[in-house]
Amino acid sequence: MSTVTSVTLCMVANEKFAIGAEATLASAVAATSAPIHAYVVAIDLGAEARRRLTDVGAKVCWVWLDRAQLELLGSFYTENRFGHWATYARVLLGDFLPGIDRVIYLDTDTVVVGDLTELAAFDLAGCTLGAVDDPLIAGVYARRLLGPDPGRTLKIPRYFNAGVMLIDLSRWRRSRVTERTIELLLERRPFVFHDQDPLNMLLKNDWAELPNPWNRLVPQPEFVPPATSTVGRSGGARRHLLLDDAKIVHFTGSRKPWMPSSTLEPAFADLFWRYVTTGRSRPLLGADHATGSQDS
Repeated sequence: MSTVTSVTLCMVANEKFAIGAEATLASAVAATSAPIHAYVVAIDLGAEARRRLTDVGAKVCWVWLDRAQLELLGSFYTENRFGHWATYARVLLGDFLPGIDRVIYLDTDTVVVGDLTELAAFDLAGCTLGAVDDPLIAGVYARRLLGPDPGRTLKIPRYFNAGVMLIDLSRWRRSRVTERTIELLLERRPFVFHDQDPLNMLLKNDWAELPNPWNRLVPQPEFVPPATSTVGRSGGARRHLLLDDAKIVHFTGSRKPWMPSSTLEPAFADLFWRYVTTGRSRPLLGADHATGSQDS
């Protein structure tokens, strides 16, 4: 494993997710033994949010979208439960970071608890990116999107979660991932998970599987996969083990720890709020889920 002397991160942050971006970057700084250089794609991010991000201890470089990029990304957006087109900005990573060859991309609903120098040094074995296999994607949906793979235990193809990626940007550019992803998005296919679907289609044989702790998915307690899914109920009685050996904790779904509608148990919420600066208002949990009850 090569020695990593600094870590390059990229995040996409808008005002709605400003507090999430703060927790993501602050936790990354706290957990990582090397200096962090963070490229933050700022979409309608206010001055106070930008100040908070620059105060966490990383070197922050702001990336601004031009009018053409804003119009392009906005054209992909369709109204659904996830609620903002900003997520598509990650398809432009090769353009945002022209002088960077390797980057860790993090969604702004993640908390880092492991040393990112270890992730940055991961051997991609010639693949364009490394990511964690996502067992929460319904089996029938994944089969329809990518085709069956009878060699896998769950009888579904590998499908990675794009919220945490280690990317070889040189290979990404050579393979024209940005351009090809945009072409697919412009075809208006019925993608459920935004740009994550076309990225999986294009890179289905070109991604290395990261160990699960690098993207430990924590859905809301009441999450139940569709009846047609080949995966079981997420977590279930084992939800209390989700934080064990985790290196990056990812709060998936439309309700985040900072939102009053969140039903996360206290252990998960406490992890998030540990990395948010003072002066932020923490939403009050309702009595029905303040006890940390688990689904079964």
